[in-house]
Amino acid sequence: MKKFLLTIILLFFMASCLANPLTTEEEVAHGRIGTWPGSLAEDCAREHFPQANFVYLDTIADMAQNLRQKKIEAFSMNRIFVDELIASGQNDVEILGGPLGRTSFSFVFAESEKSRKLCSEFNDFLAESQSNGKLAVWQEKWLFGRGEERKLDGVMFSGENGTLSVVTNPVLPPITFMQGNELSGYEPELLMQFCAKYGYDFKVTVATFETGMAGVSTGQFDLGFCAVEYQPERAEHFLFSDKTCEADCVLAVRSDGDTGLGPEQDMLMPKRQIPRSILGGYLPFWKHI
Repeated sequence: MKKFLLTIILLFFMASCLANPLTTEEEVAHGRIGTWPGSLAEDCAREHFPQANFVYLDTIADMAQNLRQKKIEAFSMNRIFVDELIASGQNDVEILGGPLGRTSFSFVFAESEKSRKLCSEFNDFLAESQSNGKLAVWQEKWLFGRGEERKLDGVMFSGENGTLSVVTNPVLPPITFMQGNELSGYEPELLMQFCAKYGYDFKVTVATFETGMAGVSTGQFDLGFCAVEYQPERAEHFLFSDKTCEADCVLAVRSDGDTGLGPEQDMLMPKRQIPRSILGGYLPFWKHI
C-alpha cells in the first residue's frame, strides 16, 4: 500500500513538472490573442494586453485549433468553456495566470408586452430556483457533471399559456450544445423547467448568434439564449434576464500536456476536476425543435 501511495505522489510530481504552459505572459502581450468580436472576454484581454493583436474566430474549436497550429499565442474566454475543453481531453491547453475579469450570461427577450411578461416570469423562476436549491442542482449537473449525468429529464409541457418561439446556437458546451440529435445543456434545462412550471410549450430554431439576436430584437422570436453577455448597446435592442451564471474570464495557452508517462501510469494520475469556486451569483429538451 505504501509503495502504491508513493507511486501516486511521484507520478503527480512528474506531471506537475512536465505539463507546463508553453507560452509566457510576455509572449502573449506582444502576440496574437483569439477571441469573439464584441465579447466581454475581448474587453478583459484588451485591458490587460493593449499591445496584443486580436484575431476574431467563430467557435471555441476554432480557437483551440488555431492555438494548436500556433496561429495565435492564446485565446481569451469564459472559464466555463475553457474548463470544458480541458476536461474533454484537450490536455494541450492550459490556463495562464489569474482571472482577467468576470463575465455572466442571461436569456434575452423581445421588446414587447408579451416578452416583458415572460422576462419577469423568468426572473421570478430564477430567484425561486436559487432559493430552493434547484439552480445549484442544475449547475452541478451541467457545469460540473460528466457522461450519463448530463441528460435532460422528461418533463410534460401543457402549453396552456401558449407556445414560445425560441432561438439558440447550440455550439457552446456545457451551456448549450447538441447531444446526438437533441438540444442539450444548462440553458436548455432552464428553458425546459421554466416552461413546465409556467404552462408554456416551446419551439426552438437553431441559428447563428447574429441571426438569432437580430430575430429576438425584431420580435421574430420571443426569447433567445446562447451564453449571451449583458452589454449596454445590446440592452437597447432587447430585454436581459437576471444572470443565470457567471465565471472568470481567463487566458488559455498551449501546454505540454504529455506527461511522459505510459498509459498504465497515466491511469493512476488524479483526474482533473473543475473547481466549483469559479462561479458566483446563481450557483449556477429533449428533441423539440
